[in-house]
Amino acid sequence: MPSKDVQDRIDLLTIDREGKVVVIELKRGNNKLQMLQAISYAGMIAQWSPEAILDRLDEQQQEELENFLECDTDQINSAQRVILVAESFEPGLFTTTGVDSTSGQQEQGKS
Repeated sequence: MPSKDVQDRIDLLTIDREGKVVVIELKRGNNKLQMLQAISYAGMIAQWSPEAILDRLDEQQQEELENFLECDTDQINSAQRVILVAESFEPGLFTTTGVDSTSGQQEQGKS
């Protein structure tokens, strides 16, 4: 779903069982700006309504999504997640985002 606000395309876009839209970005190298791109995508997606997302799916895809979800479809996109896959990461990226540099997981209690 291209946007007038973000010119590039999202590498992978999915929805988890909780209805969160997940942006997955695949990157080469360790440029610290890669996270900014992924965050801009999440910001763009945050503006999409559940209906706008469902309208992109045919009836069978909507039914499959409903069966997959552990929430009602009106809760789709109530939150977003970003997964960044890269060759390596600059240490400063983890400090800025509150992510544990050893596991790559966000630390509890930090946003």
